[in-house]
This record gives sequence, C-alpha cells and structure tokens, in this order.
Amino acid sequence: MSTYTDASLIYYPSGYKAGTAYSLKPTDGSGDLTFTRASTATRVNEQGLIEGVRTNLLTYSEQFDNAAWTTNSGASVTANTIISPDGTTNADTLEGNGTQTYIRVAENITVPTAGTYVLSIFAKAGTNNFLNINFEAYAGGVGTFLAYFDLINGTTPTSGASIEDYGNGWYRCISAPYTIVASDLNGNIVALATPSTSSVLFSTAADTNGKSLYLYGAQLELSASATEYIPTTTTAVSVGMLANVPRIDFTGGGCGKLLLEPQRTNILLQSEDISSASWTKGNTPTITSNIAIAPDGTTSADGIQSLTGGAYRNITQNFTVTSNSTVTGSVFVKKEISETFYGGFSILFQGGTTKVLYVIVDAVNGTGTVSGSTLTGTIKVEDYNNYWRISATTTDNGSNTICRFTYEATLSTNGTTLNVGAGSVRTIWGFQAELGSYATSYIPTTSTAVTRTQDSAAKSGISSLINSEEGVLYAEMAALADDGTSRTISLNNGSSVNRIAIQFRAASGQINSVVVVGGVAQAIMPFTISQTAAFIKMALKYKENDFALWVNGVEVGTDNSGSTFTASTINKISFGSGDGGESFYGNCQNLMVFPTALSDDDLTLITGTLGETYFESYALMANYLNYTIQ
Repeated sequence: MSTYTDASLIYYPSGYKAGTAYSLKPTDGSGDLTFTRASTATRVNEQGLIEGVRTNLLTYSEQFDNAAWTTNSGASVTANTIISPDGTTNADTLEGNGTQTYIRVAENITVPTAGTYVLSIFAKAGTNNFLNINFEAYAGGVGTFLAYFDLINGTTPTSGASIEDYGNGWYRCISAPYTIVASDLNGNIVALATPSTSSVLFSTAADTNGKSLYLYGAQLELSASATEYIPTTTTAVSVGMLANVPRIDFTGGGCGKLLLEPQRTNILLQSEDISSASWTKGNTPTITSNIAIAPDGTTSADGIQSLTGGAYRNITQNFTVTSNSTVTGSVFVKKEISETFYGGFSILFQGGTTKVLYVIVDAVNGTGTVSGSTLTGTIKVEDYNNYWRISATTTDNGSNTICRFTYEATLSTNGTTLNVGAGSVRTIWGFQAELGSYATSYIPTTSTAVTRTQDSAAKSGISSLINSEEGVLYAEMAALADDGTSRTISLNNGSSVNRIAIQFRAASGQINSVVVVGGVAQAIMPFTISQTAAFIKMALKYKENDFALWVNGVEVGTDNSGSTFTASTINKISFGSGDGGESFYGNCQNLMVFPTALSDDDLTLITGTLGETYFESYALMANYLNYTIQ
C-alpha cells in the first residue's frame, strides 16, 4: 500500500498559522484542522528550547529618523546610510554638529507591566567609538544608566551588560537588566495600575567635533536577557506561541507532535526571578540572579545557596486554594556533576490541619524522592537538555485553604533532615504551581498569575473525506497523564450519538474503540496497555459486521456484528467526542483517515513499522511544508 495515496486525510504535525494546523493531505486546505486556544502558551521547539511569546516593545526599530524617535538639539539622523547586519542598506547614522556634550536618540514607550526589562541595539563605530544605553522613568524624570560600550574593541565594562560581535564592525549591545517596580530610583511613584510611560535612550559620548555612529535594530523586551531581534514598524511586535497558534512540540527530541492541554494557571509569581519580593526569603539564602543559561536559551536562571548552613534557607510563596485541593508543583533544576547536599521543594497546606509533601531533588541523577511527609505524592522527572524538570503532585486531606510552595537551598544527603550544613549553588528556573493532577507545559509569570487556556482542534464539513459506511481511523498518540479522564479522537457529525472513536479511557491503563450509530453502540473494543503516556499506534476499522482494533501492529479486538452509517452522515473530525466532551489532552504524532476498510496486512503495516511508506509520507510532508511556507 501507499499510505499517502490510500488515505483521504493525513495530519502530520508540520505547517501551521494562527487558527490552522495544515493537513499533509489534502493540500488544498479542505482538510486543515481549525485550532483554538484563547491565550499564549509555550512549547519545546526544534532546538530543544522552551519557546513562548517574545515582544519588541519599541516601534520603528530600524527607522531612527521616524517621528517616533527624537534627537536632542544638535543631533540628527540620516536614514539608510550603511549596510546593516541583515545585509541590506538600512542602517542609520546618528550624528552631532559639535555643539553638545553628547548626542542621543530616544523613544517614549508604554511599559505594559512591572518586571525586568532589557534593552538592546546593533551599533557600529563611526567617528565616535562609544555607545550608552539609558532608561528614563517619567515619574521621576531621572535617567537610569544601564550600560556603556566600546565599539572599537567590542567590550563593555558595565556589570550585567554584554556585547556580541556580528561582523563588519557591528556589535549587538545588550544592557544590564532593568527592573520596573512601584517606584523609581528617587522614590517617586510610577503608576503601575495603568501603564507607565518611559523613555529609551541611545547616546554617544562627548560630541566635541561632530561625532557619529551607526545604529540598527533596537529592542526593548520583558526579559532578564536579550532574545532574537524582532523588527517593528508602527506597533510593538510579538512572535512565538501567540493565541490560537498550534503547538508543534519537540519535547524529548524526534519529530514534532501536536500538543493539546487543558486550561491551567501558574499561581506562582515571578516564576523566573527568585530575587523578587514575590518570593519570601527564609533565613536569608544566598541568591545570585541570572547566573546561567535557562531552558529557554536566555541567561535568566538563578542560583540559590546556603553558605553557612544551620538554618532553613529557602524561598516561599503562599496562595489560596479550596479545601482538599490537588496541587502540582514543578521547577527546572540544572544538572550537576556531583552532590554535597541536595536541594528540594515542599508543598504545604495549612489553615486546617497542616499537611506537607517534601521532595528531595537529586540533580545529578535526575530523581525526586518523597521523605518525611504527611502526604503521599507522585513525582515526574523530565529531561530538558541541561536541566531536569521535577514535578510533584499531592492532594490535601486536612481541609486546608492555604498552600505554601517552598524551595530549600540544602537538604541532607539521605533526604531525612531539612536543617543541614553549607551546600553548593543550585541553579534553578521556571517555578510553577497549578491546580491539577499532573504538570503541564511551563507558564511564565511576572507580577500576576497567568492562565493558559485549553487547546482545541477539529475540522467540520468534510463528509467528502470520510466514508461513513466503511473506513479506518488511525492515530499515533500519547496521553498527557493517566488521570482518570477519557480522552478521545473521533469522526462524528457534531455530536456523540454518531461517532467513530478511539480513546484513552478514564480507567487506568485502558484504551478503547467504539462505533455509535444513532446513540446505540455497534462495536466496543477495549484493550489494556502498560502506560497511557507512551506513544501507541492505534487503528479502528469499521464496516458493517466487520469491526477491528489494531494496536502497535497487532489485532487486539474484533466485533462481527453491527451497522455503520448511511452515506455522508459523518462530516467532522474532532480531538474530542464530537459534542465538546472528552477533550483529547495529549500528543498526536500522526492522524489518518482511510475511506476503505483496510486489509489485515495493511493494518499491521500502519500500526507497526511503516517502512517505505513512512518515509514516502515524510518526504511528501517536506514538499508540502515548502508549499505552505510560500
């Protein structure tokens, strides 16, 4: 058989845009999935980095002669005078007439929230060798110096700043991080209830003889370190996993998978900045900000250490929960070569009868151990290149309404003592606490809790691609967790009373296939698997008096009595039961619909080792990707 030729619909995670996940077949758009998620999100990209949403808050980032930018008296901007780092003649010249002590170009911007910001710009020496980067808060009217750069030697003496060589005399100059809080350096109030207005300034040193330098690509972003440059014109520009953008996720490597998750909220504030006031410091742990590259590729991971021991040195946050809640806490911990003392975290409930779960983290071997706890819990460890993501889930049984998440700088080597001696620095990043029975993809926060809404995918009006009387529904899929819920992929007519479905059942370790006609089950074929979080290849064949379920190359269920549908009844494919229920929360590697009931040999092939047909589909997918990009 030829998988591509025989299938009427193939979805293999590849091309996408906001609201759409492209089908591999057909290529005319009629099979493209409609995708929704009313919020931003994160994913693991092809490079193994956590990718979220990045925004350049500056406008006209390459047009310093635009009215959005202003110069001081005696300074001027001439547009498009020299080749920029992108290879085109679109870099500008900032030049003085020799009458000022310095020349500058500035833009007034609206800061959307409190948090840590970083400024960057590409600069090249002209007759002036130096660049300053400043940030002014209007409330106090005070310029805050952020960085100084030598554009001849490619150096910066400013602590926290950095400079990157882009060739041909160009450097990307990156400021030290600047934190916007409720007051500026002079104690004047910045109105954070409504966005505060500030000014971004790029200036030269002394302008004694009409000095000049070249500028290109300015960026201001809510981040502890600079990310890849984003060009802008009339408005700020955001890129990445925006609302309604499907997530093709590469967690664990290999090919991308369509990731669909339920709605979750990260309750912990300042998830990437443990030095902030959102984190209460217990017994003064030693905290060093931005000491290592984090799982998102930015230098934003923090260090925590107990230098002297003898006390519970930790960081904590409290939040309100309903009585007897299930909470999952997680943190990314940098892999270590050796251990002297462990670190770890706890989830403690109080307000009724205090209950606690302690998790001892081994950052060498990537393990978590529950010890000394009054609650039971489950632990999951995920490999993120140079980091482990350790998550723990526990359910309160003490009728408590307050939850405390704590990270301990040091714990004992055997995990039985919390109060121990001095330990080495532990590098940590990306804290998350969510109400639910398993950890979902990372949700960054700053000054407020952040909610990622649920993912949903379906396609209706495709009766021409689905044979209601016979066919095969195939999926290579994995559930996010064995969490006591049904997760279904189905062909249907917009309801659950007419459907052809494959699913992970609510019962632990159970999958199922079902054909329902007019509300009456015609075939039900359950099967037990070892774990629902592992990928399986599952195919449901349906034909009058001929139903079969195939899993991983083996026929595991048959039913030789039952009806199917009249022609054109089934017209929709859903990551759910068809009526909005049983949402599929998991990863889908491949989804195919065949308009005929395939032979046993073909079902063995597609649910087992696809061989040549797999690579044929892969090559066609690559061709289609080229088509969708155009």
